[in-house]
Amino acid sequence: MKLLLLSTLSLFLLFTMACNESTSTNENGDKTQDTIPEEQTLPAQEVPFSFEALLGKSDEGQVIAIKISENSSGEVQLFQEIEGLDLPFEEGNPACVVEFVDLNFDGLVDMKYPKAIGNANIYYAYWLYDKEQLQFVENTDMELSLPTIDTENKVIISQERGSAAEYTITYYEYVDGKVVKSKIEDKTYLDENTYNVKIQELQEDGSYKVTTKEGVAVTE
Repeated sequence: MKLLLLSTLSLFLLFTMACNESTSTNENGDKTQDTIPEEQTLPAQEVPFSFEALLGKSDEGQVIAIKISENSSGEVQLFQEIEGLDLPFEEGNPACVVEFVDLNFDGLVDMKYPKAIGNANIYYAYWLYDKEQLQFVENTDMELSLPTIDTENKVIISQERGSAAEYTITYYEYVDGKVVKSKIEDKTYLDENTYNVKIQELQEDGSYKVTTKEGVAVTE
């Protein structure tokens, strides 16, 4: 009887070790497969858990596809593949990564990646997670340049440099499910301490109230 129990225990330990060798553990303690199975597609689900992305590049180095995987079920599975892209990639540039962030403040992650990289500005293409289609869908309502996401106030701030002295700061908000430009600030620096600014603020009737200030101190 003892021999039988020892044999059973040995087989169980061997099986457990074999399973552990085929998986890895992420920082959250969840087990994931080391590779993304090409033939598997994640079943439709209402709330995404954790996404990762791989970039498909052309021979010239342009990003032509983004492959999105998901691992909430304990193993990495293909979720969505976006093809037909023509996006830049620069080796060693920290901006050239897919970022999953909530851009419309609905509690679900969305996705962004650079579409143009300049000396001063980086413009982003972005995809919002569609709860009806259960996939990421490209959106062009915002022109995002070096965006800052203010989750507390539910505002996205896009910052664009026109020249060494000219800057435009655009504030985007979601109102009734639609993105709006709530405020636009056009700043022209006179020197390192002062600037002129034209401010356009969205009103309830859809118009913009325009205010101009001259000689504003940088500390204000």
